[in-house]
Amino acid sequence: MKEWWREHGDEHHPFNRGEAILAAVRERFEVLHVERGPYFYRYLADRIAEHTGVDHGAALFDLEQRLIAGGRIKALELRIVAVR
Repeated sequence: MKEWWREHGDEHHPFNRGEAILAAVRERFEVLHVERGPYFYRYLADRIAEHTGVDHGAALFDLEQRLIAGGRIKALELRIVAVR
C-alpha cells in the first residue's frame, strides 16, 4: 500500500474517486455506460510476480471482487463507454 500511495497519491498523481474524470468525459461525449470494478489486483499481481515469478492475478482479482461485492472495499476501476 505504501508503494502504491507513493506512486499514485502525490501532487502529480492526485487520488480521486472518478467523479472529475466522468464529468470531463460528459462535457465532450455522451456517456453510454459506467462500470466500476477491481483494479488494485493488477498492481499487486505485477509486484508479486516480479518478486516470486508466480502469477496470482486471477486469485487477487477474485479476492478484490468479493471484497467489493461484500462492501468491504470500494471499487477503484472506472470504465466509461461513451460516444461523440
